Amino acid sequence: MSLRTFMDNMAPHFEKGGRFEFLYPAYEAIDTALYTPGKTTAGASHVRDGLDLKRIMMTVWLCAWIPGIVGSYFVGLQANEAMQAAGITAIEGWRGMPAACMASLACRPTK
Repeated sequence: MSLRTFMDNMAPHFEKGGRFEFLYPAYEAIDTALYTPGKTTAGASHVRDGLDLKRIMMTVWLCAWIPGIVGSYFVGLQANEAMQAAGITAIEGWRGMPAACMASLACRPTK
């Protein structure tokens, strides 16, 4: 059984009146991410390009999240290296509280 056949057999459960009708948007997202929609234009067609907007946007988000996560890591790394070079072990006040909480698991402000 191919994946396309499996998805087609599961479709009635997600459509109107089906057991999992409330999960139709999730089914539709997975189905259209894996395969192009089977519905075609019935009337006079209009010009479309060969690119599927959903696939393009998934690629854009994937390409945007990776540099964001890596950039956040390196900004934190450079901040910690700069603090170490300056001889600073902790930041005073509320800005240092999250680091103190992670280190001691006792989230009480210092006086």
